[in-house]
Amino acid sequence: MLGGGLLRNRGRFLDTADGSHAIARGGDDGEPPLVHNQGRWQLTSAGTATDVDITNDGTLMLAAGGGLRVNAPARFSNASGATLTGGSMLDLTTGSAVLQGGRVDPGGVGVVGWLMVRGPCAMAPTHVLDISVNPRTVLPSNDLLQMADGPVEIDGRLVLRGVEAGSVGRTLTVLTHGGGGAISGCYTPDDIDVVGPDGFPIPFAVAVDCTESAVTVTLLGATAGEEGPRGGVARLALAGPNPLRGRTTLELTVPVSGPARVEVFDALGREVAVLFDGPVTGGQSVTVAVDAGALPSGVYVVRLRAGTQTAALRLTVAL
Repeated sequence: MLGGGLLRNRGRFLDTADGSHAIARGGDDGEPPLVHNQGRWQLTSAGTATDVDITNDGTLMLAAGGGLRVNAPARFSNASGATLTGGSMLDLTTGSAVLQGGRVDPGGVGVVGWLMVRGPCAMAPTHVLDISVNPRTVLPSNDLLQMADGPVEIDGRLVLRGVEAGSVGRTLTVLTHGGGGAISGCYTPDDIDVVGPDGFPIPFAVAVDCTESAVTVTLLGATAGEEGPRGGVARLALAGPNPLRGRTTLELTVPVSGPARVEVFDALGREVAVLFDGPVTGGQSVTVAVDAGALPSGVYVVRLRAGTQTAALRLTVAL
């Protein structure tokens, strides 16, 4: 690819070559060439190397084979709305510039697997590590992001997907690190969303442990029915009809005074709106406006967080 060259994929690009190959920069004249994936780019070759900039705005799937090696001075960007998935390797060890701002889903959607990333990995605040959990299987029973040979800076959110009541008490390793470098930073319980088998958030409390070589999460159990110091539980109720076609209100109640936040998640677990974020007096109801016109048609989860308690309800928008 020559200076200023652009390869943009908006459909499905299957990289299935029998041997290893390259996406190569041809000369240094003009702007750097760019591979821009807006669709689904799937690698199953014996290995692809590139010194051309890659921006993923869709789904980049390292399905099998030798994976993808991004060589300096190329830049690799997993944009905030994009997904990096699969069970092969992303090799960034040559010093390429990296932006990890999107979703990373080891193994694949709904599949328990692993994804190996070599080289420095600085997670942006928009980064989401999406971990599938299957407590009914023999180990390994959850996804794993394997890092090596470069520092890892944790930021963004962690999603634990497929958690059931039988998962209580389990400790899951979600990220490991080997070789040179180490993990810095960590997720906090407020950074973690626990999602049930139906894909909707459920109120589980978690404890997180982070060392230089691993991040583990222990599932402590459901929080929606736990009583606060004054008794009672957090509650969230929809005043109007469901499915929603216009405007309605939500009523939220918390047992203890303090900050509360009401968020809306789509079917992929992504936050799409914040309906309320502020202080609430314990035992008193707060009314929050909801406008269906602000959301595309679909199924959503509305979740209330107040201290250690959560409550959630499903909302269908039908315009």
